[in-house]
Amino acid sequence: MAHMKFYLEAVGSRPVSTDYTSPAYISTEGKLAAAAKEMAKKQKLKYIGYDQLQKGYRVYFEKAALLKSSRKNYIYYAEYTE
Repeated sequence: MAHMKFYLEAVGSRPVSTDYTSPAYISTEGKLAAAAKEMAKKQKLKYIGYDQLQKGYRVYFEKAALLKSSRKNYIYYAEYTE
């Protein structure tokens, strides 16, 4: 069964030390957009978009806040595994 694995890379402009052996989220959806929207719903994030990389994707989310200045962007690396 195919899985889409998401690894947290950065919060805002600050990189996060990423361990690519344990994903932050695993989705059973086959398509990236569906998996990202599923993750956004569970993590209470807003899905913004993605960039295609050589072997995976860089996916962008935003965490909602009352003040516009305190909203944070979350950047995840996503890879498709079978």
